[in-house]
Amino acid sequence: MRPIGIALATASWAAIFGLHMQTSAAVDGGLTAPQPVNPDFIKATASKAACATVASVTEKMQADRRHVGGKIVEMTNGVDQQFADQWRRLTKLPPVHVKIVLAHGFGPASNALVETVEFGENGCALTRTMVDGDTWIAIVDAMVAGGSGEISEGQSI
Repeated sequence: MRPIGIALATASWAAIFGLHMQTSAAVDGGLTAPQPVNPDFIKATASKAACATVASVTEKMQADRRHVGGKIVEMTNGVDQQFADQWRRLTKLPPVHVKIVLAHGFGPASNALVETVEFGENGCALTRTMVDGDTWIAIVDAMVAGGSGEISEGQSI
């Protein structure tokens, strides 16, 4: 995986996924909030583990990418927590501690979707949410000004 500094301009974040950039994303009109992990998702990804782990979700995202294309991004080293904090600030939810965030962006640039999975300190998925590309970019745009850490483009995940 290739590290990409958090100080990237928002347009570069959009380019990671090939998303159409529209700065007036749905923040004011009701941003999609993080959703708890669905039991069916756990069954589909948690082979022997009691939860959906980073490894099992990565495997699922890789399989999905083979079918629908797109790119996988892994957020670590503080970017993961900044993303989670900003998302919850924008949706007025209490903060949670995350260890890693995986995102799989796919679909046409004008109608892209980003599957976003946040993992807790125990390595289990806390949330799995499908958001449109504009929503994802709005979250990143809101956090990018003061951030630090690394994000990796998941071509080699």
